[in-house]
Amino acid sequence: MSSLLETHFWAIGSCRAPSALAERGRPWRPMKFPALAVALRHPAHGWTLYDTGYDPHYFECLRDWTHWPIRWALPVELPPEQRLERRVSDAGLHSDDFRRVIVSHFHLDHIAGLHLFPRAELVFSEDAWHSVENLSGWRAMRMVYHPAAVDRAQIVARGRALRAEDARPWNGFPLTWDLFGDGSLRLVGLPGHARGQLGAVFRRTPDGKEICLVSDACWTRGNLQGRAPIRPARLLMDDPAAFDDTLRRLEKFASNHPDTLLVPTHCAETVAGLQAAETFPQS
Repeated sequence: MSSLLETHFWAIGSCRAPSALAERGRPWRPMKFPALAVALRHPAHGWTLYDTGYDPHYFECLRDWTHWPIRWALPVELPPEQRLERRVSDAGLHSDDFRRVIVSHFHLDHIAGLHLFPRAELVFSEDAWHSVENLSGWRAMRMVYHPAAVDRAQIVARGRALRAEDARPWNGFPLTWDLFGDGSLRLVGLPGHARGQLGAVFRRTPDGKEICLVSDACWTRGNLQGRAPIRPARLLMDDPAAFDDTLRRLEKFASNHPDTLLVPTHCAETVAGLQAAETFPQS
């Protein structure tokens, strides 16, 4: 049996957007979309972080005039008690305890805190990095990316780019990678919202519950029940057809694995439930 992973689920800030954009049939009033970061401890491989959420560096990136549309369209809140370094400290950890950071994709709300982990290995899909590595200005804004959010020297020295030719199919997903080679943490290709997007599947301690982090492959639980994002939201996707295909694969996976908890990492309801089960206080 593969190792169970100790887990901490942290909301690192949130943005506000009309709920109707994320799920067909919802009202147009604004709602909060938290940015989830997940700390995972393997008994042999130590601590891994999945995404970073927001960070004060996010606002620095948006000072670039080409990125003002993001600031206007998606206002962000980041209370001091939700900052990633505070979450890490409250868990009795230090940034240097994290041996690696998994980048689900290179949108700013997932990578703004990378600078906090300069010694960590960065794990990402090759396709994801290639889609943004040469972008700047308006082209970067269109991809919700800013080159200042990534230390290229760290990418070169400690980047681990997952290649499609090294992937294996698993449970209906064509591209997956067994990160530690023991089945404890499987990264899953979930393209559509962003090129090369990665989800993660693992079992947590102490109950052995299987968790599937789906990043932005869907934004709410309702997306997995036939209530997809409306058409204007599709304009923000890298590949809407791939998004639809990924969503169908997730729906089938959920049907075949009813005991697995699928986690859209911006779903307020899901994130609140995960944090409520934490063993140390959450703000």
